[in-house]
Amino acid sequence: MKITINTPYWSAWKRYGWKDNTWGLGLRKHDLTKCIENNEMLRVEIKQLNKEYFVCPNKAVKFVKKHKTMFIARGQTLLYVIPYYLLEGKGGETK
Repeated sequence: MKITINTPYWSAWKRYGWKDNTWGLGLRKHDLTKCIENNEMLRVEIKQLNKEYFVCPNKAVKFVKKHKTMFIARGQTLLYVIPYYLLEGKGGETK
């Protein structure tokens, strides 16, 4: 499954007490659950960075549940926030 995010959550470190300047991504719980059900990785395109990464949904959910890094966004969408260091791949440029 592939999703597109316009911009990273640059100030995530402030909200969750992470190391300074550790940015994150807010991923919909629904997307992570669907990837787990289908036994697939989540491919994330970050437009502002012009890069693509992969997220292991099991690793992301485990991190979020352990550290309680979730919030409800506008429209009542439950987002799971993960730090950038959980992203896999080298951040290849998008086409």
